[in-house]
Amino acid sequence: MLPFGRAGPSMVRVLGRTAPSTQKLYASTAVPLSEPILDVQPKENVLKPQNVQVTTLDNGMKVASLETHAPTSKVGLFFEAGSRYEMQDNLGVSHFLRNAAFVSTQDRSSFKIARQLEQCGASLEASNTRDHLIFAADCKRDSIQDVLDSLASITTKPLYNPWELDEVAQRVNLDLAMAAVQPQISVLEELSRAAYRKSLGNSIYCLPHRVNHITTNTLLDYSQKHFVGSGVALVGVGVDHQQFVDQAKAAFSSLPQGNVPAKEQAKYYGGEAAVHKAFPMVHAAMVTEGASLNSKDMLAFGILQRVLGTTPFIKWGSHTATSRLNKAASQAADGPFFASALNLSYSDSGLMGLYVIATPSSAGKVMKAVVAECLKVAKGDVSDADLTRAKNQFKANLLMGCESNQTTFEDIGAQVLMKGSYTSVREVAEAVDSVSKNEVLAAGKRLFSGKPTLSAAGDVTNVPPISDLLFTSIFSLGDFPKALSVVCLQLSAVYTLHLLRESQSPSTWSVIRVLWFKNCDQNRRMRNFVALFLLFLSSFLIARVVTQTHYKKQGLSKTCSPSSTVCDSTKNQVNQPSRRKITRKEKCCLLGRKMAKIGDSCTYAPSLVTIKPDFRHFHKLKTKLWIDSGRPVVKVRLLKKCKRFKAFYEKCCTYESEMIDMDIKRMIKRLQKFFRKRRNKEAKKRIKKGKPSDFPWGKAALEK
Repeated sequence: MLPFGRAGPSMVRVLGRTAPSTQKLYASTAVPLSEPILDVQPKENVLKPQNVQVTTLDNGMKVASLETHAPTSKVGLFFEAGSRYEMQDNLGVSHFLRNAAFVSTQDRSSFKIARQLEQCGASLEASNTRDHLIFAADCKRDSIQDVLDSLASITTKPLYNPWELDEVAQRVNLDLAMAAVQPQISVLEELSRAAYRKSLGNSIYCLPHRVNHITTNTLLDYSQKHFVGSGVALVGVGVDHQQFVDQAKAAFSSLPQGNVPAKEQAKYYGGEAAVHKAFPMVHAAMVTEGASLNSKDMLAFGILQRVLGTTPFIKWGSHTATSRLNKAASQAADGPFFASALNLSYSDSGLMGLYVIATPSSAGKVMKAVVAECLKVAKGDVSDADLTRAKNQFKANLLMGCESNQTTFEDIGAQVLMKGSYTSVREVAEAVDSVSKNEVLAAGKRLFSGKPTLSAAGDVTNVPPISDLLFTSIFSLGDFPKALSVVCLQLSAVYTLHLLRESQSPSTWSVIRVLWFKNCDQNRRMRNFVALFLLFLSSFLIARVVTQTHYKKQGLSKTCSPSSTVCDSTKNQVNQPSRRKITRKEKCCLLGRKMAKIGDSCTYAPSLVTIKPDFRHFHKLKTKLWIDSGRPVVKVRLLKKCKRFKAFYEKCCTYESEMIDMDIKRMIKRLQKFFRKRRNKEAKKRIKKGKPSDFPWGKAALEK
């Protein structure tokens, strides 16, 4: 017990009171924490912190646990079944699996699952990310076996009954309605879609038009492919590892072995997406490709994020004193605003950039001010004090996250499922100190050297395009070739689209204004003039290359105009009309080329299958070619030897359908007329020779 002399007279008055009081008591009378308390003895049996332990079962499932000596535990399953594994025919299936996590199985109804875990005092939850699908539960330590049995039944014996999927679809629609009114979700989803297109570009939400296309078979097929041993990790926080492994073996003995389908490597494209929505504020994010979770630059990007500024560290504070981005935005905004660095890391890629919130009238000015502040960091305007502060904030964020079971649980599951081992937070915090200033500045320059991606939601009228935001910054960094190449690509794309009549987009004259007016003075005018000339010249050359590539894909050449009547796609040239007499072989080739042209342009994709009412077919040229319903064409050696006609004929036969276009009918009539003249000519020769009986049509048929 503390002596009263150290506590002061106020402590005596507090202990002497017998009735409750509303007077506030402050810590001014307590003993300072810096002074040791010598009369208090520590306990002998102190529970020491444990490390994460990982065990792999016979079926390939990984079991990881961390003993925290807490009265409650958190256990769950991590699957390699996030939205990035979805294909075009099952988009949105991971969102459905999250909402259908605890429906009826082969041995348990949904009511039994909920009732049994309710009696244990457990709470269930399911979530999905782009990399993982997670089923988890919080429970008491003595209820872990019951929770694992339920999770095993959900994983190994799913049913996904159609009558239960109706309720699941309603929950999915509710999620979509809630996401539609949250601008942060809209911006980040469009940001990923524009940056990656596929794989990581797949939304974690089911698209509205796909809700009614997810069926029982879709869910069962996806779960059977991804709920296999090597793609599952069982994680427990607040459990004994050996006991947890024994419980996992008993519960998941029926989990099949196997490998998850290989995920498509994320490819970063970059782009721009602006969505008009009725939000009071404009939310915008501009990023470039960052570091993945396995990259050595991940720590440098994390420190760079703290150098630029993140969310406020002071509750209800303005955050303009410690955040460089927020301070720059405050000088350009005319209303409420927010600016923060954005850093998203996935298993094989990442995004690094900015997130800005501003009023519609000042959105453009705020974004330009924030980009200018990032440019200062990329140029090296970072003091040692700023770097030390950023490292301390980064380490504090990592270590404070360990205090939460949820953060620790997600960190263990992601690492174990990705690389099969776990790197402790303390090891990562120690590695932060080894990151040099040059590595952080190199990460800052990557913000302007990579392909940018811009996403905005709200009243995006005043949101500037990427060209107005970045090209001035690229020139300020002295990377003129990079800026020239980026501008050339944009202008060449515009020129090519205009040339092919696929877009009515005008030329980006704002780029020219940036290059000429904002970055040109009297001393550098001639150099920039030459640069602009080279820019247009290279744009023209690139556009011509792209145009030729487009024509080659279409089977045409630059000399093959749309008005050409005969275009030989095998030689990629136009057959000029000849004055000499056309041979039979050339006529066959001409008809074959026209046949291919008609087959390619027909909207109903017809073929030569249903020529006559008796549905006789054009057989392969290796055997016979049927023109009339009753008689085959004889002596078609020239036609059989014509490789061009055979190629075009086989190409036309791939367009099978029930209807025949009028162009096909006209072409068939021309073919029949051609071979009818040929038969008549052959018949006349036989009649002149006095052998009419050898010819099957006879004289009467010829006259008719």
